[in-house]
Amino acid sequence: MNTAAQYIRQSLFTVLFISGLLLTGCNKKVESYDYMVAQQLFQKSARMIEVYIDSISLAPDSAAIKSISQNFNIKLTALNYEFPLDTDLRLNEEENDSLIRMHIRFNKAKKKRIYYVAHAGSVGDTLAIPYRTAATNPVQASVPKE
Repeated sequence: MNTAAQYIRQSLFTVLFISGLLLTGCNKKVESYDYMVAQQLFQKSARMIEVYIDSISLAPDSAAIKSISQNFNIKLTALNYEFPLDTDLRLNEEENDSLIRMHIRFNKAKKKRIYYVAHAGSVGDTLAIPYRTAATNPVQASVPKE
């Protein structure tokens, strides 16, 4: 009688163990698909943020900085809407931290560029080319007069 009870327990344990493995295996396939979609969102977001960091670092004036900043917010929101709901929640902690650090870099680049544009000296916040004299422009000084 004791061996029959042990056999039933072992069989029951084996069935439960295999059922658990099968359920876990099926669940991983769903998670891996969700994670792959989240990876696509992360990669596209990272590329876009890098492009906007470069763009804002080269902005010629405050109007361009404002335009780039507004476009950044619009494009990032549009990118998030391209993916299924809550896809960003499937990103792992490292990817979330990377995106946060990239946003911080974007804001630092924006503040740095605004400071540079505001304190650029005689050029200032304008698209006009400053007047150069022969003393400040060696090419003009070397051109012979007719």
